[in-house]
Amino acid sequence: MRRLVPSAITLLGMLAALTSMVWAPSHPYWSCLALITASLCDMIDGRVARLLGAQSEFGQQLDSLIDVVAFGVAPAFLAFHWALAELPVVAGLPSGLLLAFVFMAATAVRLARFNLGGQPEGQFVGVPSPVGALLVTTVVMAAHEMAWTGLRNPALVGGVLVGTAALMVAPLTFPSYKRFKTRWGRALFYGLITVGVTMLLFRKPGGTVLLLVLTGYVLGGFVRLLKAEPAPR
Repeated sequence: MRRLVPSAITLLGMLAALTSMVWAPSHPYWSCLALITASLCDMIDGRVARLLGAQSEFGQQLDSLIDVVAFGVAPAFLAFHWALAELPVVAGLPSGLLLAFVFMAATAVRLARFNLGGQPEGQFVGVPSPVGALLVTTVVMAAHEMAWTGLRNPALVGGVLVGTAALMVAPLTFPSYKRFKTRWGRALFYGLITVGVTMLLFRKPGGTVLLLVLTGYVLGGFVRLLKAEPAPR
């Protein structure tokens, strides 16, 4: 019975992702909120499993399968309907569809590689798929919240998709937001995430705050890479 609780939370994330896709064509901002909900489910299901002593291989596999939908298919679907559908047709296919596929494929590859293990202690190889999905999602949110209509440029959105896809599969290490080296770092990261989500509850530009937090996370990874000492020859 205890194992049903975290699995139910995981499946709730899939429901949120499906809801996001239903809303994407006509209510893109609501679609974003549904994806935020899916990411919150992904954030807490593992913690609930550990708290209840209900961790299992089944739960891990279920979580990974749903992540492909929530963090690969749903954000790509949102981006396509929001901006990429305006791109020209190439070889009989909408070029925006090809860009969406690149993002989905990178998410699947990223998750498959993660499942094989071998991640450095306290680090991720490649940007985590939830971060990649929310980078796309919060761009849409910032455009609506701040009336930044320029963010809806199809070429810009396509660049965000492809750039994020590259970061997910690149052999670059980023700090794990699941295992912070310091309590201060953990408090800062989750504090800012809480601020962003709380602002959304009060209909404030929380999506823009989350976009800044996630952008800072990615840039922080590059700063660490530049500061790292070169490996001895």
